[in-house]
Amino acid sequence: MMKSQKVFFNAMLHEASHTTAETVENPLFDGQIAETIVLKHKKIVSVSGRILEQTFVSSTFFGLNFLLFTKLSIMTQKSYLCVCLTLLIFISTLNAQSSVPDSVEILMNEGKYLESVSLLQSYIQSDEEYYTYYYNLGKIYQSLSLHFDACKSFLTLLKYEPDNISCHLSLGNSCMKLERFSMAKEHFSFVLERDSSNIAAKLNLAIIYESEKDYISAMDIYRELLQISSMEDMALFKLGQCAFDMGKFKMAQNYLEETCKNNPENLQAHILLGRIYYIAKDYGRAKQLIGFELKKYPERLDLILFYGVILFNKKDYKEAILYYTKIIDNGKGTFEEYQKLGLCYYYIDKPEYADLMLMKSFVKDSTNGLTAYFIGLSNLDLFRYDKAEEFLSKAIIKSTPSYFSEIYIRLAMTKESQNKYEESFKYYKAALLLDPNRTEIKYYMAIIHDKYYNDDNLTIQYYEDFISGSERSDLKMVEYAEYRIQKIKENQFMTKNEEE
Repeated sequence: MMKSQKVFFNAMLHEASHTTAETVENPLFDGQIAETIVLKHKKIVSVSGRILEQTFVSSTFFGLNFLLFTKLSIMTQKSYLCVCLTLLIFISTLNAQSSVPDSVEILMNEGKYLESVSLLQSYIQSDEEYYTYYYNLGKIYQSLSLHFDACKSFLTLLKYEPDNISCHLSLGNSCMKLERFSMAKEHFSFVLERDSSNIAAKLNLAIIYESEKDYISAMDIYRELLQISSMEDMALFKLGQCAFDMGKFKMAQNYLEETCKNNPENLQAHILLGRIYYIAKDYGRAKQLIGFELKKYPERLDLILFYGVILFNKKDYKEAILYYTKIIDNGKGTFEEYQKLGLCYYYIDKPEYADLMLMKSFVKDSTNGLTAYFIGLSNLDLFRYDKAEEFLSKAIIKSTPSYFSEIYIRLAMTKESQNKYEESFKYYKAALLLDPNRTEIKYYMAIIHDKYYNDDNLTIQYYEDFISGSERSDLKMVEYAEYRIQKIKENQFMTKNEEE
C-alpha cells in the first residue's frame, strides 16, 4: 500500500466516527468508482438495510468525489467502515490508470490543491507525454467546485483519448453542476453506448430527466436498475418519487409501500407515503404512519409539523395543539402555524387563547382574510363587539377578490356619465373600502364632491387625503388637487370678507 493510500484510509477511518452522510442534488462521481462500489456494496446494503436516496461521502484523494448509492438515516460505523474498505480496493485501480508524481501526491495529502494544480500544469507544459494528467487536473478542479475549469481539462484529454469512458463520465458530471444538461446527456449517452451496464451514467441520466420533469424517461432507467439486487430499494423509492411528481398517486403508493416493506428504515419513503395518504384524505393511515416515524425521530421538526397538520385535518384539535406549539417554541412558527394553533383553540372553545394566537398570525400576515374572520368570531364570543366588528369588516375586505374594486369603479363612472352623482359617489366609496391602497379613487371622489356638493371643507379633506397617499399617482392629478385646494380656500376667504 502506497503512503498516500494509507493517509487516505486513515482519514476515512477518522471520518467514520465523526461524519455523517450528506445529501446532494447532483452527485459527482467517477464511473469506475461507482461501479466498483455498487458491485462491492451489495453486502453493505444488506448490513445497513437503510437505503434512502443518493448521497455521497466526499474525499480529497486526488480530488475525487466518491458516490454511495445510499443515504443512511442512521449510518452505523460498521457499514461506513465497509464502504471505506470498498473505496480502498478501488484506489489502486485508479493509480494504475493514471498515476501522478509523488510531489503531487504529497501536496494533495496536505490539502494543498492549488499548489498541486500548478505542479500538474508545469508537468503538462514540459512534455506532451504527460497529457494523461489532464484527467487528474480535472478531478482536482471538481473537488474545488471549479467545474468550468474541470470541463476544459476533460475536453483537452478527450482530444488525445476520445474514447476515454471515465473522462466522458467525469465531464458529464461537471456539465451537470454547470446545468449544461444537454451536454451532460451527450457524454453519459456516449458512455452507455460503449458500456450499457454503466450504472453511474444511468443514474446521472435519470437525475437529469427528473430535473427536466421527463419522469417517463427517468422511470425507464429506474426500472432497469430495479433488476440489480443492490439497487432494488433505491430504484423502488425513485420510481415512487417520480410517480408522485407526475401526480400518479396510486402508482406512487404501490412503489412506496413496497419500498417501506423491504426497507422499514427508509424515512423519506415513509414521509412521501404519508403525504399520499394525506392527499387521499386517509388521515387515519397518515397519522399511524407518521406517528410511528415520529416515535423514532421525536426531534425532527418536519415530522412534528406534518403530524400536527394531519391531526388538524382529522379534527383532533387538542392533540394538534401540542405539535403546533412545539414548532412555535422552536422558533419555526410562520403565520400559518399561529393561525392553525389559534383555530385549534377556537374549535375547543377557548376564544381567549384563539384570539392571542390569531393576532400573532395576523401580525405576520395581515392580508389573510380567514385569520381576520376568526379573530372577529373569537372576540364575538368574548363580548368584545368593537374588535369583533373591526376584524369581521377586515375579513370581508381581505376575502374579496381585487377585481371587485375595479367593478365598483366602473359602475361609479357609469353613474357619473348619467349625472347620477350620488350613486356614483357611493360606488367610489365601496371601491375604496375594498381596496384602500388605490389612492386615485379618493381623487375621483374629491372631483365629484368638488363639482356637485357644497361642503367645501369635506372636499378639501378628500383632496388632501388623496395627496397624502399619492406617491405612485399621476403627478397631474396631484397638481390639480393642490390647485383646487388653493382655489377653494381663496373663495372661502373672499366669501368670509364679503360677509363681514
